[in-house]
Amino acid sequence: MTIKSRNRLYLAFSIFASSVLIFELIFFIFYLATGRFNINSLPDTFFDRTGLFIFRTNPVFAFAGIFALLVYTTSVSIIILNTFEKTQAPDIMFFMIFLIACISDSFRIFIPLFNLPLSYSHLLIIIGNTTLFAEILAPLSLLGMNTLCSEEHRKDLDKNCLIIVIASLFITNFMSLTTSKILPNFGVSYGYKNTIETTTFLIMLANIFTIAVKCAKNELSQMMTAGFAAMSIGYTVLFHCSNLFACCIGFLFSMTGTLVFLFQIHKQYNWND
Repeated sequence: MTIKSRNRLYLAFSIFASSVLIFELIFFIFYLATGRFNINSLPDTFFDRTGLFIFRTNPVFAFAGIFALLVYTTSVSIIILNTFEKTQAPDIMFFMIFLIACISDSFRIFIPLFNLPLSYSHLLIIIGNTTLFAEILAPLSLLGMNTLCSEEHRKDLDKNCLIIVIASLFITNFMSLTTSKILPNFGVSYGYKNTIETTTFLIMLANIFTIAVKCAKNELSQMMTAGFAAMSIGYTVLFHCSNLFACCIGFLFSMTGTLVFLFQIHKQYNWND
């Protein structure tokens, strides 16, 4: 893929991310303004009135976490468009897949808006599978970014990106949703949840270790490792956000870590060029 083609892809994706943010925001405001949705109508399981306020589960902060994730995705896509327009960085292709996972995860906003926690429907299954797909795709795309961007893999970049997406869809297809259990972040629970979360955590650690070794080997700044670690923690927290503390920490870590990480990637490829 040429640099010109990638720039067009970056532009299309930034427009898409911005459109999703605007659409979900307008949809949310419309449902609130017309009375079609009332936060207080949600089951009591979504509210926690004990403990410190910043740690209490509250649907308001679950919504805030979703919009924080969309603002993060849109902002980063615009940064990529303006920063990597002249840089042939294969890492960014995998990172775009990661951003697609972030957008996919935001679709859980429709579960409370359509009053799906109290019902069983095909729409609930579709949204549940979409968010599960996002939870699997995000760590796999970052793993691909750290292991499949070397010189010998660059010629197969498009194929490797497609393989990661297909693998995520394949795993999602074999997972069973527990539609009777809606989580505080509006996500649908699923079987083997602890196994998936543990695997995701191990992949995150492997990614951080891989970047640290790569930076040490190539005499690069470990700021790249720190940025990636902060970004990984941040997006994971936002994916599961349901309180004020998680919303603030998740957005801060995601945004700051991503900016540091992308700056180091850009600096690396400019140095190589």
